[in-house]
This record gives sequence, structure tokens and C-alpha cells, in this order.
Amino acid sequence: MAPRAPDPLAVILAELRARLAARVRAASDATARLQALAARYHAAVQAEADAELARRRGQRVRAPIASPRALALELAALIASLPELGEDDGEAAAEPAREGPAPSFSELLAASKEAAVAPARAPRSPRAHPEVLALADEVRGVDLDALSASELRARALGWAARARQLRERAVADPEERLAGVLRALTRAARQRRLAIIGLDPRDRADWQAQLERSRRLIARREEREPASKRTPKRERGARDEPVPAAREPWPVPSLARAALGGAVVIAGGVLRADKLERVIEHLGFEPEWVSTEAPGLNATAALERRIRAGHVAAVVLLEGLVSHAHSELLVSAARQASVPLAHGGTAGVASLRRAFVQLDAQLARET
Repeated sequence: MAPRAPDPLAVILAELRARLAARVRAASDATARLQALAARYHAAVQAEADAELARRRGQRVRAPIASPRALALELAALIASLPELGEDDGEAAAEPAREGPAPSFSELLAASKEAAVAPARAPRSPRAHPEVLALADEVRGVDLDALSASELRARALGWAARARQLRERAVADPEERLAGVLRALTRAARQRRLAIIGLDPRDRADWQAQLERSRRLIARREEREPASKRTPKRERGARDEPVPAAREPWPVPSLARAALGGAVVIAGGVLRADKLERVIEHLGFEPEWVSTEAPGLNATAALERRIRAGHVAAVVLLEGLVSHAHSELLVSAARQASVPLAHGGTAGVASLRRAFVQLDAQLARET
């Protein structure tokens, strides 16, 4: 016995139910995203208001992670992506209502067959992803030439990491705004002779870790400087301020690449923020300074374990500020783990430069 042919009306109704169910699900998802984004927008506006009030009271304020404008752009992009606002729906709404009796079953069946064989329309041109718009707007709103070298390095590191993250996610960027952001940051960095991870297309790194590092640098800088001395955005018509001269970059390309995969450590003495800031400007990346002044061998033993575990790329040992017991422990660990080690005296800038250049030469020979 031949199988019974499917009821054409049931087929049409099933297809209609599936389409309507998919539309309801999409609407539910969009509603949830809108509610979450609206809550973040409200929180950002409240945080900005609180920060402004604190600034007027003379209190220190950390820079907000998300700006209300960036979230507003995300909201606008999400609303614009709703299917009810598309061109096709507008054309359908503009179509005059059909007059006369309701279509017959044969007419419905014929229309269904025509729709099934109708050629697909050309896809709409993609819109830029909201995060792309937010990043481009944020960078465009800052006068890069007015930033100090340390502030430019801290902020550009985060912006470059965000741009590289978005590229790896292959988000929509039809106008290549991300390329424009990276070009602007590269131009500003070259003018200051700064090496910033993420601007070179060959750079490979954990971009989320670099973004967190940028936030730490910004927070540390704001803790050191009073609010009155922080670099503001340039107002229209304001006079250009002289840009402070950048420090001479040290020739350590191999060491800078090694810093992407492990910590470059200065071991000895007590961490000096001003000295570390100068070293960062010369190197173009941030080394870690491990103090050995605390009683006992706790800090040195912890560094020794990291060296043996392969988490340290290179070590500068300040032998003039380290006891013999600390020094022997670190030298032995570096030798056994084949980690480059150089001596930096008592943390003089000239001695540190020689030590970092020696580390770079050791790493260059290994490659």
C-alpha cells in the first residue's frame, strides 16, 4: 500500500507555526539583551554622576570601566537590529490591504509554492558591531598628543588589546574602524618612541590579560597623581601644551618578545615606583619588581619556585641590594631552569640598562 501523501494544509500550518515560534524566541532573546544593557547603562550613568560629585568634593576618582555613551551606542545598535525596523518589514507594512473575499485554499497553496522557489534576496550590508563603535568613539574622544608618555602607554595597551580581541572574534567591522584605531595608536606611539604590545600585527598575547594589565596601570597612575594633575580631554579652542620628551628606548626587542610569554623580574631591594616608571618608559613594557627586604626568604623562595616552573622569562638581580643567601638561591634556580640572568648593581639607571641589554643579547643568541 502506497504511503499516504501529507496534507498540504498541515504542511503550510506547520511551517507557519515554526516561523512564528522562531520570531517569538528571537524577540525574547532581544528583550533579555535590551534589559541587561539598559541596566548597565543606568549603572554607568549613576557611576558617572557619583564620580562627578566626588571630583567636585576634591576626592580621588577612578576612571569608569564603561562610559554611558558607549553603552548608549550599544543600545542604539541593538534596537536598530530588531527585524521590525528593517526595510523589508516597512515595505510589507506599506503594501495596501487586499480587497475582496479571503484567498481560497488553492491560492494559498500556489503562493506557498511560488515562495519556496523564489530567489533569495541579497543579504543586507552588515552593521558595525556595537563594541567596535564604542571603542572607535572612545579613542576618537581623547587627544592622544596631549597624553603623557606613561598615560598613553597605559591606555593604548588596553585599547590595542580590545581591538585585537574584536578582530579575533571576527565581529562586523565593514568600515574597518578597528584598523583606524590601531593606526592612530601606532602613530602616537611612534612619536613617543614607545613599544606597545598589540600594535604590531605579529604580536601574540593573552589580550584579556593585557587589558587587565592596562587597567592596573591606569589605576596605579591615578593613585600616584592627584586629580588636579591628571591629563584632561582637550577642550575645543584650547592651546596645545608642550609634549614631554619621551625617554630613550633601550634596544631590547628579543626581551620585549619574551615578556609576552613570561615575567621579566627585577629582584632585590625595595620597589621604587618612580624608578620603575622610568624603566617602563625605557623598555616599552612593564617588568615586575620583587622586593627582598622583608625578613626571611619568603619572597625569594616564591620567585625561585616561579623560575623553576618556567613562569619567568628573565631576571635582573640587584646584587648590591640582595643578601648572599637570596642571591645564591636565585642564581641557582635560573641556571638550572636555563633562565637568562643579569646583574643590575644597586638599581642605577645605567646599571639597569646594561643588565637589560645583556638579557636581550642572551635571548637573541638562544633564538
